[in-house]
Amino acid sequence: MEATAIHLGLRLYQEGSGWRMRALDRQQRSLLVPPQQPPRRSLTGATADAALMAALGQDGRRSHQELARDLGVSEATVRRRLQRLMETRSVHFRCDFAQAAAGWPLTATYRIDLPADRLTAAARTLGLMPEVRLCSAVSGTADFLVIAWLRTAEDVTGFEAHMCEQLPDLRVLDRTVTLITAKRMGRVLDPHGRAVRHVPWDDLSTTL
Repeated sequence: MEATAIHLGLRLYQEGSGWRMRALDRQQRSLLVPPQQPPRRSLTGATADAALMAALGQDGRRSHQELARDLGVSEATVRRRLQRLMETRSVHFRCDFAQAAAGWPLTATYRIDLPADRLTAAARTLGLMPEVRLCSAVSGTADFLVIAWLRTAEDVTGFEAHMCEQLPDLRVLDRTVTLITAKRMGRVLDPHGRAVRHVPWDDLSTTL
């Protein structure tokens, strides 16, 4: 018998685009991050924006000129729309790498029970831990989800113990270890975690 359990994501506190290897110090990181602007309300073109995001999904490093050519619009239009998507925080750019090559070959998923009034504080504490890639409030008996990248199998219990030390009211209800990830963020990965193929998130034929 097969069964499916669905849990709703209620609040996302941290995800992969905010994860850092901490190879740079604070001053070096500040040179790479543009000043934060308050989010603006998006007003136009959901379909056109989706076409632009689908084109970026193939390669987030594509130039404005390349995007304009493929979408059949002017470079100025691409610049304007992309700037608005970034200002409204409708898109996030992230740079991933092969886990094993970087020394973080294992992914551990922890399903956690926490008091509802402790979720935000717990997310802040967990966000300071270099292993944590994602933490989110979810529906269900386990009301909090944590995904961590780890170096060895021993770290699965070691990291769990560290979480419990930092958050005494945290209770891990279940843990899952992923040895090989087949797909991440629209990229099919080989057994070594390297991207080999792009899978479009939507088949859009419309243009800007």
